[in-house]
Amino acid sequence: MNGCERLWAALLRKPVDELPVSLQGMDPLNPNRKYRKPGWDPIFERYQRTGDILAWMNPAVVSEKDDRVRTSSRLLASCPEYEERETIYETCHGKLTSVHRNQFLTGATLKHLFTGPEDLPAAREIVTRPVKIDEAGTRANYERAAGGVHALPTLMVGEPIGSAVGLMGAETFALMLLDAPQIIEELVELYTEQTMKTLEAALKTGIRPLVWTGGSEWITPPYARPETFRALALPALKRIADIAHHFGCPVLAHCHGKISGVLEMFVEAGVDGIHPFEAPPSGDVTPEEFKRRAGANLCGVGNIQLDDMLRAPEAEIQRQVDRLLDVFSDWPEGGFVLSVTGTPTCFDAPSQAVKNYLCLLECKSEAK
Repeated sequence: MNGCERLWAALLRKPVDELPVSLQGMDPLNPNRKYRKPGWDPIFERYQRTGDILAWMNPAVVSEKDDRVRTSSRLLASCPEYEERETIYETCHGKLTSVHRNQFLTGATLKHLFTGPEDLPAAREIVTRPVKIDEAGTRANYERAAGGVHALPTLMVGEPIGSAVGLMGAETFALMLLDAPQIIEELVELYTEQTMKTLEAALKTGIRPLVWTGGSEWITPPYARPETFRALALPALKRIADIAHHFGCPVLAHCHGKISGVLEMFVEAGVDGIHPFEAPPSGDVTPEEFKRRAGANLCGVGNIQLDDMLRAPEAEIQRQVDRLLDVFSDWPEGGFVLSVTGTPTCFDAPSQAVKNYLCLLECKSEAK
């Protein structure tokens, strides 16, 4: 098996030839690699030869002419560490602006479009702008992502609840969820329709990627009750899974944090795997509990914490790997991918991180 075939089989809980090991966010062919200092190169070089790479891609889109919304942007600041750009949306209901700082390996929104209920009419126009998939561009993005035999092209699909948070920021979202839940519900419905149209159009181009979706972590406990997750996240997850499966594509849901109260809902949604199912203190689902409650229905992708990968001694990484392989001792039958919980966003490579990442890749040949 090559890495693409191995990941595909593991996600569908089918037999694999060796332990799948995925380094979250470390695709050697990703254009953002140019922002990483040479100290990361030993990891990239080894990973490109032997790893099981989730190669992220987005559909190429073109905005269709829409007289309701005019968009412009201007560069506010630029330096070697970051760029700041203001984006202005002019609608028949008023003007909304956002300011985003691009730090090249990560980013931050300094001013969100939506600040309160008074912005809802303009936000409706922005959210429902017609978008058309560029078929040739989407296929080109897919081919780039599939550039190595060890890479599984991975189509990134934001969940509607995550899009709503991105529109207004986490603080405003939390307040609106308490004070004006009907507005959150409306925005989620609007984003849901746009998301499903975009996903279906992207897959109609003939590409066959893994579909990666994320955003529901914003309404897992303690941020919201399980019934809120059922109302605002589960319907969209089901629709994403249904569309992806119609085109023969597996679905991997990304959800950090305390998911014990909603774990079975991911099974109910019909997704094929979940990343990263974290144990305390970061989450509340141990590997043993995940295996017992969901292992027959979900591929577990995890679960070495990023902070440990950057700082812990190799012996600690090996201890965590050994525990995971004890719990998922049936990994040759599929259903488990050894993975890091997050993407490192540092430009320089900590020396301990290099040792730990290479140690993780060694587990592939050592696990038999």
